[in-house]
Amino acid sequence: MGFAQAFSFESAADVFMEYAAMTNFENNGTRALNLAGLLQGGVQMYESLDPVQWPIPLDPVGANRHEGNTAQPVGTTRMLGDGRFYHTDGHARLIPITPRGPANQLAVGDLALLTGRIRDHWHTLTRTGRSATLSQHIDESVLTIHPDNARQLCIQDGDLADITSAWGTAIARVASSDEVRKGDVFLPMHWSKTTSLSGAVDGVVNPAVDPISGQPEFKHTPVRITRSAIDWHGVFVGYNELPQVTALMHATRVRGQDGYRWKLAGQGSPQTFREAVNNQLGPEVKSARYADEHTGHQSWLWYAHSRVIALAFIGPSSALLPSGPELNTLMGSPVETGRAHRLLAGVQSDPRADAGPIVCSCFGIGRTTLVQAIEAGLAKDVGELGHHTRAGTNCGSCRPELKKLLRSLQTALIGNRHMPGQ
Repeated sequence: MGFAQAFSFESAADVFMEYAAMTNFENNGTRALNLAGLLQGGVQMYESLDPVQWPIPLDPVGANRHEGNTAQPVGTTRMLGDGRFYHTDGHARLIPITPRGPANQLAVGDLALLTGRIRDHWHTLTRTGRSATLSQHIDESVLTIHPDNARQLCIQDGDLADITSAWGTAIARVASSDEVRKGDVFLPMHWSKTTSLSGAVDGVVNPAVDPISGQPEFKHTPVRITRSAIDWHGVFVGYNELPQVTALMHATRVRGQDGYRWKLAGQGSPQTFREAVNNQLGPEVKSARYADEHTGHQSWLWYAHSRVIALAFIGPSSALLPSGPELNTLMGSPVETGRAHRLLAGVQSDPRADAGPIVCSCFGIGRTTLVQAIEAGLAKDVGELGHHTRAGTNCGSCRPELKKLLRSLQTALIGNRHMPGQ
């Protein structure tokens, strides 16, 4: 692009030093973010830098001698501790405003769409989406709706729903929860068209912004929620990107330990999807198929050199389809006589107890494992649960979910003890 000279960095430390210099540019004490005191440390300082709280300005001696910050070498313990604010006169600025309501009011039948982030992802999955571990907890965009609203709309957990506003439509799987207020729905911001065929929320949110700050009004978009018209659901596991299929109405990509996993939904016959995969993989690839005419479930297996290279599971509902991260462990498995039926059923070559939906991403601890520990009386609080299962003992982001699980199960266990005949 012609800018190589401007990006001639040799290390991460070089990038950091340029950023630190930018925080000092034309600052003159008018901006709190100032890392100039770290400028003279070089690579050695960067590699050994402990967490530090800015501002870290150049003190007068350091500024003259180019030796960095000698007065506050570990940063500022308490910002604004001297009573001065970051304006030339040192005074605070209190700006009166006139409160206003949302730019777009709800009509009868509308719900208010809120967007935001979820526990294990950040931004648009450009980094966290590459991690199979971080994708285990919530692996697709989920519309959270209050149970009363879900009942009114005749939508059940696991259904796909159309989220439609005046600006666009998205499709997402539904989960009811009283953690959202009645009249509100929540859809995470992370999925884009790169990772979800129809789950991107940005095309749905309203374009209103604050007239002063420019902050978008992400927390109030009038939407209508309807159950999606879907004929079949599916899960596809493979090494390649998803083939182009016009019958697909919804597809979300999930990174696995080996290859990708796609959650699918479509209209018409799922055979069009199978044909698209056949064309993508080529005539040298062999396949096997299992069909249950009674339930409408189908499984397809593609293999080359007697090794699995792709799997698909199709059915009228997503409820009975295998869909967890363990499916990716089947990739590359040998296709031997007598084992094809296990692969077509989505069963691991080394069958183990199902850990259930992942709660602790750090250690891959599933809900089933946690429930078993609680019901066995091994854990009465989060600390004991961590001691027996390791859940919540690393980053700690799953601890609120662990507390909620403990409360719900302990309440149920107490209720069972007081039931007649118990």
